[in-house]
Amino acid sequence: MSPRPSLAAGLLLLLPLAGCGLLSEPAPELGDCLQRESIEMAEVESVPTVSCEEEHDAQVVAVFDVREGDYPDDAEWEQLLVEGCLEGFEAFVGVPYEESSLEVRDLTPTPDGWEAGDREVLCVAYLPDGSTTQESFEGSGV
Repeated sequence: MSPRPSLAAGLLLLLPLAGCGLLSEPAPELGDCLQRESIEMAEVESVPTVSCEEEHDAQVVAVFDVREGDYPDDAEWEQLLVEGCLEGFEAFVGVPYEESSLEVRDLTPTPDGWEAGDREVLCVAYLPDGSTTQESFEGSGV
């Protein structure tokens, strides 16, 4: 998956987290908790998860597949991420992104991963102040 340029839509700010080709282990699923630091490199080959009962600072709040076709350009990625991540965020967390204290970043396929068939996007919410929690963001309204 590869980093995307910053997105801004009104009060929305989605920042790219990282990119990945095909992961060397199964990708995290909706609701999986993780440590943000484990996925902050430019390209990610694996995304280790932790129990949401353990200290963590991030959680997968949306997962969606991008349509078939050519690799999206920056404008297409922006639209896809705004729609997919923000709709998923609100459904998962229980409040619109603009009303939440959480930040959101994405993991998107790299061009090489895209060519190999990867179309999955992960939207990861995280605590912006470096704090951690032992609870899920699901339905939290945070």
